[in-house]
Amino acid sequence: MKIDKNLKVHGNYIDMSIYKNREDKRKAMDIKVDIGADIHISKTAKELVRQIGKSEDTHFTEKVESIRRSILQGKYQISNEEIAGKILETIELQEGSDM
Repeated sequence: MKIDKNLKVHGNYIDMSIYKNREDKRKAMDIKVDIGADIHISKTAKELVRQIGKSEDTHFTEKVESIRRSILQGKYQISNEEIAGKILETIELQEGSDM
């Protein structure tokens, strides 16, 4: 092989790949091709999705939208004490103990 001053390659192309195509590679690596899976969604799950779609919890949606806008504007403030308090409150409720 020869490379001239214009970076043109003259001569034979050297194939460095040991696989001639993807099928040979798949066979050599023993890769199994998965054609898919059957998925069954229960009636209960379908009903739950339908109810969630109908839900009109506007207070929650408005609160989320307000937080989103604050974050985008760089004005959202996080209270470490408030977060820690909520975490401890949740732990107490789960354990049923008084800390």
